[in-house]
Amino acid sequence: MKGKLFFSLLAIAGLIGVSFAQDSGAKVGLSMTNLPASFSGEFTLELTTTAGALSGAESFSLSFSECGSGQTELWYGNQKKSDQISSFSLASGEKKSFPLKIKARNIHGCQLNFKLTDTAGVKVAETSMVLNSNCDLPIDFDQEYVLSQRASNSQRGKAGVNKTTSVNNTTRGSLDKELENALDWAVRQGIISQADKARFNNPMTRMELAQMILPVGDKLGRAANEGKACSFKDLVGTPEASIATAKRVCQLNVMGIYPNEEVLENFMPDQIVDRAQMLTTISRMLWGNSYNQGGKTFYEKHFDKVKEENVVRKPFANLVELRSYFYLVLQRAEEKGLLKWQK
Repeated sequence: MKGKLFFSLLAIAGLIGVSFAQDSGAKVGLSMTNLPASFSGEFTLELTTTAGALSGAESFSLSFSECGSGQTELWYGNQKKSDQISSFSLASGEKKSFPLKIKARNIHGCQLNFKLTDTAGVKVAETSMVLNSNCDLPIDFDQEYVLSQRASNSQRGKAGVNKTTSVNNTTRGSLDKELENALDWAVRQGIISQADKARFNNPMTRMELAQMILPVGDKLGRAANEGKACSFKDLVGTPEASIATAKRVCQLNVMGIYPNEEVLENFMPDQIVDRAQMLTTISRMLWGNSYNQGGKTFYEKHFDKVKEENVVRKPFANLVELRSYFYLVLQRAEEKGLLKWQK
């Protein structure tokens, strides 16, 4: 079954550039939406024109150039595109959306470039997106395929939680025991219930991560900035509990924010969490905004810190994360004196 791609690509706001040609006379904007802090492979290109910019309906062509040789695939509708995405007409004040999907294999940093041209071939607008898929893990909008590949990699000892995340290079069996012990530790600390342990081997959504980090913040005595206006467009009409949870982690400055602590437009509550998001959230809870900025990505400095503390040795950013590993990281942090419980 095709589901939302939850395998993260690296494309934060600082890596998404938009520019406009100045010689075409057509004032058309090309931008991306549905871009969370850690970019998901289902996104939307938006075309907008200002009122009076065009004389009637004009024809345009939207194209892209891929990175690598056959390493990326771009899909529009149910069709894989080679370079041309679509040709269409656009009038002044009109908006047009292109929901797109990406598949990628073994990408270690490349750029997809999108270009809008008029009938004379003159560039009207362009934008680009940086992709990064590490550890031989696929980027795919087929949810079941991604999970199967993750499981397969774990069994082979490639970029899986059984090998790369262990401080002591433990075997699969000993790490499984370590994960189980971490869950028992979390129950004793009162940050999860006994019933929660049944889902320890499941991935988690961003809303679930928010729910999991809040008891940690309470126990650490973290103070929220209750005057900070934290509201998210994609949570309008959702349960009040979800809105309150997102607002709280935002006011704690651990989720729902850019590296400069400005509030994201959307919370992406159903997006599956990768290691980049999880470790960044934990790092913000432990050290505040100390490592939010200064790296090439939103998570780089956070990763440097958790590696420095030897809590995680090889934090692969794009790995779909498990709930149990969240508690294992916290347990290791406590053992190293990084968690100072106040309650």
